[in-house]
Amino acid sequence: MVGMYLGICRADIAAANAPLGPHLGSNAGSTGHGYYLFGNGGYVYSHTDATVNDKVLAFKYSTSENMEVSYDPARGRVRAKKGSEEYELTVPEAADYRICALMYYTGEAVTVEMKEA
Repeated sequence: MVGMYLGICRADIAAANAPLGPHLGSNAGSTGHGYYLFGNGGYVYSHTDATVNDKVLAFKYSTSENMEVSYDPARGRVRAKKGSEEYELTVPEAADYRICALMYYTGEAVTVEMKEA
């Protein structure tokens, strides 16, 4: 089964909990995992909001579709967008830690383009 997750992470927590798959899988419904992710099945994951974790709240996407993930630190939001569909997660201020882009993928090869806004 192919699984793809795009989003951002707290670098300090994500590095301590690598690899992503086993850690997120066992803690998907809890907080404190360091990730703000949008899964290809529409599932979302938030480091700080357990009410959204491991629930289908966003849109589904596949490896053949264009999808944009953006992080706006001024608004404290990470947004996933595919065409006219979009979903946002709240990200608390990152004054004391570094935020990094994250992609986790299981399956055949995929191309990812990252660009700075």
